[in-house]
Amino acid sequence: MNFNAIARRWLADGLSLIVVDLSDTEIYFFADRLQVDQRFYVFDQHAAVGLERLLVRGFALEAAASYIFDGQLFQGTSFLSERMDVVAFAPSLGL
Repeated sequence: MNFNAIARRWLADGLSLIVVDLSDTEIYFFADRLQVDQRFYVFDQHAAVGLERLLVRGFALEAAASYIFDGQLFQGTSFLSERMDVVAFAPSLGL
């Protein structure tokens, strides 16, 4: 399940302060194994704050500092089931 939330405060014409909360899950099947109980999960969460500048024709440029936490790689039958071969990543800062 993915969750994305953005709060925006307009500062000036085309410029805004943004606060972002992201939760991202990617699910993969292993090569040559398409059984439901053999999936590989990539999960992480981000919290970020930054500036967004609107450009032309619906494009925008963002610059943000983020905190990445709860990053995990694991195998399982579902996201909430018993996890096997868990690799957890230490929280870190990002740009």
